Amino acid sequence: MTGTIIITGANGSLALAYISHLIKIHPSYTILATVRDASPSDPNTAQLSSLLSSHPKSSIEALDLCLLSNDTELLVKPLPDKKGKEYDGGFHRYGNSKLANIMFMHDLNAKLEKL
Repeated sequence: MTGTIIITGANGSLALAYISHLIKIHPSYTILATVRDASPSDPNTAQLSSLLSSHPKSSIEALDLCLLSNDTELLVKPLPDKKGKEYDGGFHRYGNSKLANIMFMHDLNAKLEKL
């Protein structure tokens, strides 16, 4: 199975653990890691870059959601879905990503409690 996973805030401590887990269980997936500061001088981004260096189908992109004025046009007039791939405005995909995070945290918590 192949796919693409977009992770926002990818250089946070929780996201780093999540990405490490994803690389192990889904090596065929493409991982798009988004961060506010994509410069190598940021220590967290450097750690993320090191983690992703072993995964050829990954990239780190700068994405600062606080600067929404840059993306207002795209938010107001989003690109249409491809023919035959119409979805419910992305809410189903968004909900699935949040559910995956919650399930991962639940499992991680259970494993940490056993330590």
